[in-house]
Amino acid sequence: MNNVLTTRQPKLYLTLSISLFLLSFLIVCYSLIRSDLINKDFVSFLTFFILLICILWYFSKKEICNRWILYGIFFTFIVRSFYAYNIYTTEISQFPDSFKYLNGLQQMQQANNFSVEVISNIAQSLQFAYYYLIFGTYSIFHTIYSLYLVNIFLFSVSLILFYQIIINDFSKKVAIAATSIALLSTNLFLFTSNILKDSLVLFLTMLCLYLYKRKNSWILLTVVMMALFTARIYTGLALVVAIFIDILLNKWKYLKLYHKVWFLIIVVTASLLVTNSNFSSNYLYLLQVFINSNGIGTIILKSPIAVLKMFFAPLPWNVSEVGYPYTITLIDSCFMMVFSFTLVLFFIKWCKDKELRRKMYLYIIPIWIHALALGVTYDGDSTRQRIAVFFFIILMYAIGVFYKSKNKNIIVR
Repeated sequence: MNNVLTTRQPKLYLTLSISLFLLSFLIVCYSLIRSDLINKDFVSFLTFFILLICILWYFSKKEICNRWILYGIFFTFIVRSFYAYNIYTTEISQFPDSFKYLNGLQQMQQANNFSVEVISNIAQSLQFAYYYLIFGTYSIFHTIYSLYLVNIFLFSVSLILFYQIIINDFSKKVAIAATSIALLSTNLFLFTSNILKDSLVLFLTMLCLYLYKRKNSWILLTVVMMALFTARIYTGLALVVAIFIDILLNKWKYLKLYHKVWFLIIVVTASLLVTNSNFSSNYLYLLQVFINSNGIGTIILKSPIAVLKMFFAPLPWNVSEVGYPYTITLIDSCFMMVFSFTLVLFFIKWCKDKELRRKMYLYIIPIWIHALALGVTYDGDSTRQRIAVFFFIILMYAIGVFYKSKNKNIIVR
């Protein structure tokens, strides 16, 4: 017992020392920003850089994440930061939505009221979470460059969470392959390195699954899920449906009685709050309008093509026609087409392996719901709006090559 305590004490002291150092560093950085003694862009970069190093160090010491993945995240953070700084100092952004967010930030600075009603009016949408993020970030660092950095930082953390989520369900090879592909994805590079809300949506999606799969923290999961709804509605809906089905099909028979009772209480309470709350009724109204305006038949008919477009759109020849800034996504488009045979391998394995089917409900259902929503709204050609499930699409490619069923492993032995 004494040996256990003596081995834990140095680790505890080290963690406390690093926490105090980090807190002191943040206080110094904030003081420098307020005093204008050092360039604010440099201070904001240094702050996120040190924060990321501490997170990478933590996972490295715990040995719960592959070190080469951590090195890759570290390197790409620097590359993305330089790319973002170049955009920031030349044209601010290549996307119209970025200027909409910056205009909303300016309106929030002029407003004295930061209630949900006021911010949703500024956003002209019920998807307003990103406005709170950019306002909070800018209020700390007082530079537009920090808005790029916070997105790059959130993407980096999302990658770590993604690795942690899938390594338990699948092999280490699958986790390393999927995370490496995501790390090199040009779609993710483009959309998570600009002033767009995709990094926040991706981070909240990964955090929800991490809390569900690794922590079983229902209260915190509910809070994060609510935040996801206010970032992108159909992504929140997709995860709620996926988690609910996963519980019924995979976890229900293993839950203890009081867990089942607690789960039913949460479902009933949440249903009552959703149906009787004025705020949540707005989301239900949008869902009803979407279904009524398109029709169930149209949604069903478009679903097969929409699912295909989720994987392969935009096609390489279409990207070259669109031109800047989407030209960089040509690399991803070519990859998806060239390695499309791995999707065939995935579906063969999925049909044969009951265990794989059981694990994949949580990832396939959100892809399908996104395909329906985007297939009807954007005719399936929206590239950026699928970011929340882009990790899952990459996962299917990795499974097609590297996944081996437990039954095969037993035979080999």
